[in-house]
Amino acid sequence: MNLTANQLAEENVRFAEREASRWKSEYEQEKEKLAKQPELRQNPHWYKQLTLAYRRMLWHRNVVNRFERQKQYPTLPAEVHALRLGDIALVSVPYEYYLDYGIQIRVRSPATQTFLIQLAGCGTYIPSPRSLLGGGYGSTPASNPIGAEGGQELVEHLVRAIRSLWV
Repeated sequence: MNLTANQLAEENVRFAEREASRWKSEYEQEKEKLAKQPELRQNPHWYKQLTLAYRRMLWHRNVVNRFERQKQYPTLPAEVHALRLGDIALVSVPYEYYLDYGIQIRVRSPATQTFLIQLAGCGTYIPSPRSLLGGGYGSTPASNPIGAEGGQELVEHLVRAIRSLWV
């Protein structure tokens, strides 16, 4: 299925560009420090700050890339599965779903028990509207290529898939 991508705004991109630049600067400083002082590599955790800076730089650059990509591709593909075992429903999603979505699925499921298997793929967070209001790392544009709109689309698709198993 295809889910609506998290629609990034220009302000998200400006912030991400500033952060990517800041982390790139830190990454370059760490690389230079290690080049000048190779003995620092004897420390068992010598790579931590270097790796953190590099990953954060890429994390924020990805927001910029997604902003450009969303102009041509407003949706992203997602592989999901629904399975019935007796009175139990199992659904898998490649994302980490906020609790709000899981509750919606369970309440509307005809199954005695409904299990939501998360991160069954290479997904990230899908924030709920409530989580976006509260903030937090799972609600930032860098953390979620799929936004709340796509999250609700996924709920509706999964509920239909589960119900089709009880027909």
